[in-house]
Amino acid sequence: MKYEIKIRPRLDDYNRNGKISMEGIMHMIGTAGQHHSDSVKDGVVEGSLSGIAWILTEWNIKILKRPENDEEYTVATWARSQRAGVPTSIVARDFVMKDESGEECVLASSKFVLMNLATGRLARITPKMMEVYGPEEESVMQTPAGKLRMPEQYDSEVNIPKLREDIDFNGHVHNSRYMSYALEALPHDVYRADTISSVRIEYRNPLFEGDMVKARVACISDNVTDMDEKAYIVGIYNQDEKMCSVIKIVQYTGTPH
Repeated sequence: MKYEIKIRPRLDDYNRNGKISMEGIMHMIGTAGQHHSDSVKDGVVEGSLSGIAWILTEWNIKILKRPENDEEYTVATWARSQRAGVPTSIVARDFVMKDESGEECVLASSKFVLMNLATGRLARITPKMMEVYGPEEESVMQTPAGKLRMPEQYDSEVNIPKLREDIDFNGHVHNSRYMSYALEALPHDVYRADTISSVRIEYRNPLFEGDMVKARVACISDNVTDMDEKAYIVGIYNQDEKMCSVIKIVQYTGTPH
């Protein structure tokens, strides 16, 4: 069962170039997922406060047309049917964002696990829990195989100040903030170009209040088949050198269409 919502970007969703920021895009599609959960009485915040939470483990986002206009965007989202061989603690959700003309702007796929916050262990997702979502077979993109590969060495490192407001209702850094940390670590010319074509994020360990944030970045060439693209891997670490997140950012470097 697909769920649709119309969302108009907020003023603080725009970046210095007048485009909707990557974090803004994540907020918009994430809001659609939250409203979908609320509509089937599976409240995200209420569940977390009761001790059982959906924890995001992965984003795979493809930018087809960068949203930048002050208009209503339609975001469709749905839970994907669990496939044979996939652990019952993992569920996928897909998203499609369209502009007012109906043109697709963003495709996204995400993965969640259900966690008992008291024990820190995964909880089983039962067929009854998934039934209310009416899972669909359709997938917006091919799921990447395996985990992101880490570079043999990084090109640079930056320490990033973390704000108290970065902490969400689950008690750790909100998932969209990792994108901001990664952008802060990119080379200045890459950041200013603002031509990201895809992002893949793996969340491996949470960052908590009081943790330091170290972002390390390396330019890579694997899995980039388009000559007009460059790719970067950003590793987010805490003060104990524990890897908390890995982000792959692909930048379009060709002439705009």
